[in-house]
Amino acid sequence: DHKLQLLRGALLATARDDAGALAAFRRAVELADRDPETWGSLVSQLVRYGKLDDAKRAVAEADKKLSAAPAATDEAKAAIEIALGGLY
Repeated sequence: DHKLQLLRGALLATARDDAGALAAFRRAVELADRDPETWGSLVSQLVRYGKLDDAKRAVAEADKKLSAAPAATDEAKAAIEIALGGLY
């Protein structure tokens, strides 16, 4: 379940296991790539881990995936923009 992966990622990030957190957030995206929360968590962790180019690529990919779900588009874009904190 993607929610468990999000929780796992958050716990690992708190414990400063950045690589483990990143893996959990990537898995959450694999399980639910139309959920803006998964993308926001992944992008946030990439930024925290210093992988800004990867974060930008993830935002572009999220935009494609989330655009396919029009009802969630505004919410999805807001979640990604908040996660980015003005990165792009």
